Amino acid sequence: MPTSFRVTAIFAATLAAAVPMSAQVPASWARDIPELLAAIDSIHPSPYRRHSRATWEQAARELQARVPSLHYHEFVAELSRLVALAADGHTRLGQVRLVNHQRVAFEPGPGEGMDVEYPVEFDVFSDGLFVVRASPGHADLLGRKITAVNGVGTAEAFERMRPYIPADNEAWQWHLFPRYLSSPGFVAAAGLAPSPSAPLRLSLSGAGEPSGSALAPVDSVREWVGADRALRAAGRLPRYRAIEDRYAFEYLAGSRTVYVRIREIQPMTTEPVAQFAGRLFGFVDSAAADRLVLDLRGNGGGNNYLNQPLVHGLIRATRVNRPGGLFIITDRGTFSAAVSLLGDLERNTHALVVGEPAGAPPNSYGDSRRIRLPESGVEVRISTVFWQHSDPRDPRPWIVPDLVAPLRFADWAAGRDPALEAILAYQPNAAEPIRSPNTNWRRATQRAPGGPYVVW
Repeated sequence: MPTSFRVTAIFAATLAAAVPMSAQVPASWARDIPELLAAIDSIHPSPYRRHSRATWEQAARELQARVPSLHYHEFVAELSRLVALAADGHTRLGQVRLVNHQRVAFEPGPGEGMDVEYPVEFDVFSDGLFVVRASPGHADLLGRKITAVNGVGTAEAFERMRPYIPADNEAWQWHLFPRYLSSPGFVAAAGLAPSPSAPLRLSLSGAGEPSGSALAPVDSVREWVGADRALRAAGRLPRYRAIEDRYAFEYLAGSRTVYVRIREIQPMTTEPVAQFAGRLFGFVDSAAADRLVLDLRGNGGGNNYLNQPLVHGLIRATRVNRPGGLFIITDRGTFSAAVSLLGDLERNTHALVVGEPAGAPPNSYGDSRRIRLPESGVEVRISTVFWQHSDPRDPRPWIVPDLVAPLRFADWAAGRDPALEAILAYQPNAAEPIRSPNTNWRRATQRAPGGPYVVW
C-alpha cells in the first residue's frame, strides 16, 4: 500500500473537521481521487469487470475537476458513486457499517449533512416503502406507506439514490436504500432535497396527514418507537425476529421439522460452531425429523471459514438432504459469508431456496481492506478476495428463490411469516427427476427473475 494511505485516524479527522460545515471542500482534496483509483486498481481482484478502466478514469477525472466546487456531503456522496462502479457491496465507504453483521448503520461523518439524520427509519417491503421506527414526536408516522419524498415518487427516489449505493445486485440496494434515505447528505446529493438542512417532506398513502410528515434533520435520536411495538410487547414476534442468538434451532411440533436460525456467521459465545452443528444433526436424527429449514434472513455474514461444519453436516444428513426435505430462507439482507453458505449448500445439497433474493450472488467479492484517503480523511473499504461458491460460469446476480415468498408490510406488522408458511405447505413433485446438486445453478427456477420483488 502506498505510504500516502497510512494516515492516522486522528490526522484524518482533523483534516475533515477543519472544513466549515457550509463551505466548499479544500481544492487539495482533489488529490484523493487519483489516490483512490490507484488503491482500487492495486487492491481489488477485478475492478473493471463491470465497467472498463477507461470508464473509471473518465469518472475520476470528472470528479477531480469538480472537487473545488463541492460541499462536504457532495464530496462524500460522489466518492460513494465512484466506488460503486466496482459493483461490489464490500467495496464501499467505511461509514457504511454492518452492526454485528446484521443491521446496516452509518457512522456520522464530520461534515455538513453527514453528521445528522432524519428522526424516522424506513424499510422496503414487497409492497413499497414504510416507516418502521420513529422518534416519539413522529410516532404518528409509524406504519404509513411513503408514496413520495419531497414530491418525488418512491420508485424514482430509489432510482436517483441507486448510483450512490455500492452493491453486487439490486436486492442489496433495496436493503440499504432506507438507510441512505435517512441521511440528509445523501438525500441532498441525490437531488431529493435542496440542501442537507432542508426538511424531508413525505407524501403518505391512506387518509389523513400526520402532523410530523415534514422532518427536520437532527443530531441523533435517543429514543425510538417501532411500528411493531405491540408485537414486541405481547411477545408475538415471529421466530426469525425473536431469536437473538447467533445460532439456534428448535423443533416445530406437529410438522417433523427442525427450524435453524443463523443471524450472523460469527463464533458462538457458548460453544464452537462445530459443536453446535454436532448437536443439531444429532437432534435431527433422534427426533426422526424429515424436514430442516435454515433461516438466513438479515444475516450480513462474517467468517466464511465457520460454514464448513454446517455444510458437511447437511451433506451427510440424508434424512433431510433430499428434494422437499431441506429449505433455506433468504432475503435482501442475506449477504457476504451468509451468501457463501447459501452457495455451498445450493451446489452440494438438494436444498430449495425460499423467500426473496439475497443481497449478493454466490460468486462475489469480499474481505475488504480499509484505506484512509490522505487529504480528506474519508475511509474507503476495498475488496481483496473473490469467493467462488458456484460454477465459474454462473452469471446470476442472485439465487432466484425456488419458492418466492415476498414479505408485505402487513405480514411484518402482524408477525406473520410467509416464507415459513410456504415451506410447511410445500409438497414435492415425485415425478420430477432428481438433479445432481452441482448443476443446481441451471435449474428451471434460475432462468427467470422470479419477481417483481418490490412494487413501489
